[in-house]
Amino acid sequence: MPGPGGAGLGRIGSLLVLTILLAPVGTILLIIAMHKLSKSLNDRLIWKYTLYSLVIGIASIGALIPTSILLATYLGVNALSNTPPTLAYNIAYIITLVVLYPFAIGSGYYWRRAFTELARASGIERFGTTARWVWYGALTSIVPIIGTVFSWVGYYNAYKGFKTLECGPQAPGAPGV
Repeated sequence: MPGPGGAGLGRIGSLLVLTILLAPVGTILLIIAMHKLSKSLNDRLIWKYTLYSLVIGIASIGALIPTSILLATYLGVNALSNTPPTLAYNIAYIITLVVLYPFAIGSGYYWRRAFTELARASGIERFGTTARWVWYGALTSIVPIIGTVFSWVGYYNAYKGFKTLECGPQAPGAPGV
C-alpha cells in the first residue's frame, strides 16, 4: 500500500480545498499527493491526468487576465465601484463565463479521469465518487454556487478516500472502500 506521504497530503489538501481562502494551497497539496500516489501505485495515468488538469487550470488563468483587462477597458466595468450592476457589467459577466466555462469543463474532465484512475489503482471506491462529484461541479460551474457545492461534495469524498488509503488496506465491503 502507498506510504502515508501521498495519502496524508491528499487528505490535508482535500480539507483545504473545502475552504475558500486556502483552496489554492489545498490544490497544490492535492497535485503533489497525486504525483506521489501515481508513483507508489505504479500508475502513470493518475499523474498524467492530474498534470493535464493543472495545465488547463493555468491556461484558464492566462485567459482570464486579458479577458478582464479588455472588459474593464472597453466596457468600463469597475469591480470596486459601488454602483449597481449595469448592462455593461452583465455583459462582462457573460463574456467571462463563456471564456472560462470550457476551461472549467476541461480541467474537471481530467480531474475526473485522475480520480477514477486512483479509484481503480487503489481499490477505494470513494475516489470514484470524488470523480463523479468533481465532474458534476465542473459541468454546473456555469452557476458558480451549484458548481462549488458539487465540488465540495467531491472533495469531502476525496478526504474520506485519502483517510482510508492512509489507514491501509481493509476487508472488501468495509465502510469507505
